[in-house]
Amino acid sequence: MQFPMIIGGVVPAVNIKGVGPGQMVLDGATVASIYLGEISKWTTRASEAHPKLALPDTAIAPVYRSDGSGTNFLFSDYLSKASPKFKETVGSRGSTPWGMTSIYVVPVPPSSGLKRHHPQTFRAFP
Repeated sequence: MQFPMIIGGVVPAVNIKGVGPGQMVLDGATVASIYLGEISKWTTRASEAHPKLALPDTAIAPVYRSDGSGTNFLFSDYLSKASPKFKETVGSRGSTPWGMTSIYVVPVPPSSGLKRHHPQTFRAFP
């Protein structure tokens, strides 16, 4: 018999000045569109869903891990289920070519300073 010893989740997080924890909620289809490069500014669909937030008219910088990982698989699998276009063009894999609009980074811990050096980022954390 096998059973999981540890269970965790993959959580998208944003780094937008003036937007606090829990203030922005994005559905899977919107997140998939961000990673596909279809939504490239915070004032596109994100502002329509959050009219009370003062979102900047700046480019979104999606961030993802450069190595193949379970986190990449879980996140891309979720986005593939939320967006038929993401499933068709990217799919669910551990090592995923996210797209030309994303920042390709080596694995870094959340406290590595990524947030400080890359404002307006969007990242999935394990």
